[in-house]
Amino acid sequence: MKKHIALGLIAGTAAAAIMLSGFDSAMTVQELHRKSQEAQAAKNSATVSMQMEADAALQIGTESSTATKASLNGNADLTISYTLDPFQMKMEGNVKGTALGNTVDAKLSEYFVTDDDGSGIIYANLDTGNGGSWEASRIGKDQMRTVKEALAASKSGDYSKLKEQGFDAQALLDQVEKVTTLTPEAVTAGNQECYEMTSTISGSLLSGMLTDVMNSSLSNASGDGLDDQKRQIAETILKSLSVVTKEDYNTETFLPVHMEMDLSGSDFSGLVSRIESLIKAGYTGSTSEPPQLSVTVNTLRASADYDFDTPVSIEVPEDARNTPVSESGLSADAVKDKAAGTGADQLTPGTDSQQET
Repeated sequence: MKKHIALGLIAGTAAAAIMLSGFDSAMTVQELHRKSQEAQAAKNSATVSMQMEADAALQIGTESSTATKASLNGNADLTISYTLDPFQMKMEGNVKGTALGNTVDAKLSEYFVTDDDGSGIIYANLDTGNGGSWEASRIGKDQMRTVKEALAASKSGDYSKLKEQGFDAQALLDQVEKVTTLTPEAVTAGNQECYEMTSTISGSLLSGMLTDVMNSSLSNASGDGLDDQKRQIAETILKSLSVVTKEDYNTETFLPVHMEMDLSGSDFSGLVSRIESLIKAGYTGSTSEPPQLSVTVNTLRASADYDFDTPVSIEVPEDARNTPVSESGLSADAVKDKAAGTGADQLTPGTDSQQET
């Protein structure tokens, strides 16, 4: 699952980061996408500074005076740097949150690098105040190939490789462009003159995106595909969402400058329905009625700022490199036991993982 989430984060971030001479009032959304892809095709690295914020309230029970209430809130500040050839990624930042009386305040460090044999390795450390501990897991060569093809397609606009795997990314982009508009005047973002695109992506479109991905071979890219039940749950939740986006692109270079994504206007009925079904399952055989649930989402949004000019250098810390790498889904403990009998050097990747652009 960690591998799935990590790949999802990487693929999602790279896709967002890889999409727009002076301001041209005749510019179209389609032309801006094309020019941005051309501009980014010449870039091998970038740094993305991301901020995420959530604030919600949960109430279990219909009567306000007797209901159980809890706040759900959190924020994250992450810096993601990457190079594409060879593919390497570093993500660092802080995550804070409170949910159902539990508080988390942690520092996240994660590296995703290409090993000498073409496979990938993810190193992750979540430090909650005690220094944390590194975990490492390998991504197979075939999975890495799929990830790289997806990133290359997003960067170049050539989606033929993805279509061979059953995912028509161009058709998906066409759908998004239909609900995207370009502001008639230039805006200022990060002290730069920019084109600004805005869109509202419906839950049905989001659900359709998931279906398209799951019906393609990309669903196995992380090694953790969704089964039918989880897929239905995900589709139900997505259908109740609405995503408002804003993207700013430099009018001279057509490179992304700033992005905002806001889900606060969603009704979240699909999520509430799913949680209620889990609660009801716990009342099976009971004479008591399960409580009703309500969720109020005040804020759920994310933003990102892009830097394509500062050179990126990624070097995995020595203590992370010395962590035994979990192979083929083995737990870290199992790998350590195996390493004790076979020699840790057979499971620990080489240390040459620095790339500067």
